[in-house]
Amino acid sequence: MRRRSFLTLGASVPLFSVFSSSGCSSSDSGPAMDSGAPLDSSTDTGADANVADTSADAIAEADVTPSLETLPALPLLKNESTTPGLFQATLRAAPIKLPFLGGTTEFWAYNGSVPGPMVVVREGDRVKIRLENGLASQPTIIHWHGLEIPPDQDGLPMSAIAAGKTFDYDFTIPEGTAGTYWYHPHPHMLTAEQAARGLAGVFLILPKGADPLPAYEEKVLMIEDLKLAADGSIADSDAKDRMNGREGNHLVINGAEKPTIAITAGTKQRWRIINACSARFFRFTIPGHKLTLVGTDGGLLGAPVEVDEVFLAPAMRAEIIVTGTGSAGSRVAVKSLSYDRGRMIGNLISLDTDLATLAYRDDAPGTSPAIPTTLRPITALAAGPKVQRIEFAEALVSGEMTFLINGKSWDMARIDWTEQVGVTTEWDVVNTGNMDHPFHAHGGSFQIVSRTIGGVTTPETLLAWRDMANTKSTETVRIRMRLPTTGLRVVHCHILEHENQGMMATFDVKA
Repeated sequence: MRRRSFLTLGASVPLFSVFSSSGCSSSDSGPAMDSGAPLDSSTDTGADANVADTSADAIAEADVTPSLETLPALPLLKNESTTPGLFQATLRAAPIKLPFLGGTTEFWAYNGSVPGPMVVVREGDRVKIRLENGLASQPTIIHWHGLEIPPDQDGLPMSAIAAGKTFDYDFTIPEGTAGTYWYHPHPHMLTAEQAARGLAGVFLILPKGADPLPAYEEKVLMIEDLKLAADGSIADSDAKDRMNGREGNHLVINGAEKPTIAITAGTKQRWRIINACSARFFRFTIPGHKLTLVGTDGGLLGAPVEVDEVFLAPAMRAEIIVTGTGSAGSRVAVKSLSYDRGRMIGNLISLDTDLATLAYRDDAPGTSPAIPTTLRPITALAAGPKVQRIEFAEALVSGEMTFLINGKSWDMARIDWTEQVGVTTEWDVVNTGNMDHPFHAHGGSFQIVSRTIGGVTTPETLLAWRDMANTKSTETVRIRMRLPTTGLRVVHCHILEHENQGMMATFDVKA
């Protein structure tokens, strides 16, 4: 079967290395992410599943052959400031036509890059980024997913700017929030389309002081999927996409389909993994290898945990240590295992899927420092003064599926409940629907307390800071959340098509 590769040109050249505006720099101008060097915490960052159902004739044939392309390094958003502690840059969202599959496809990209350029800052930095909306007719706004910043900087749908307008962000990175985050559009009813057309990027926060982890070789893996029509254009969403959530027929990491990730036998690598798909769930694993989970959405854990696989619902992130236990010259598939998320039509269960290939270099075996037994202190939040119920529900209205929170579709003018700043809030996120719904909260980080399903409550054993919690059908997930600033915030399902169709609510944090 002939191979089709998304975001590659000719001899496996990633598109973003060819179509990159002056607002991006190569990995040589900042911390190296995929060239064998770790992210040096002393670096001045101011210096520079199964492929979805493809039965429809309009959908391009999926790639089923391994790629020989090396995992591309993400371009960096260049810091235009020379002032220490200040990161200043511009992100322009605009259409760009990229040649592949024998023709051209129009993407929407930040600074001409798909994925968008990676932002690398440090705890305590002031961040000033101008968003320019170069889209032809749609409003847009950037949500800095997971960042604990004021509401007027968060990129809420209420802040969306019209085509041709600009928005100036100005916020400070709180201490204690080092971790792997990302950014994407958040205009009401348009988020899913804009993300599907290419608008998304990685946002890394480095610690202010020394990193608790040794300087392992580091990789950033931004996983996305793309739904292409037979002519190479981005396919429109259909009724199945709107119901299940859109899953593409091309699955890519840093813009490359099934890339090769090189490792030296005997060494360790630190992988930062971002699930930037709209509706695809992963059970991330490397057969024959133990993975060490060291971080989640909100940064490092208190201590490392050895696991066989890592679960990533849409928008979730994880940091893992991969230990090269294979032999020089060997290769092993990096996989996602089968998962049933309750799709209502089409392929109901995702099958095992190859994501990439872990390729052992022919070098002599090396060594890496041991993983520390402790990483950072995390204190469990105490119970809040009340429990707020947040209920996900699905309803069929006039032949179309509608997605609700507490029986209501989102209304930009409505406040659904209030919270008090500085007081731990406790929420029961209840899924009464038929599908998994990944829950996301803006404005702060939370801890999962317990999960209840079938009348059985299981306490959460992993103490971690998160901004995402998957909820299965009929499951209740209890969380405790800190809310450090006043103002309007939203919660929603992070299957973007469900968010588009009303599965979002607004709460107001008052003094």
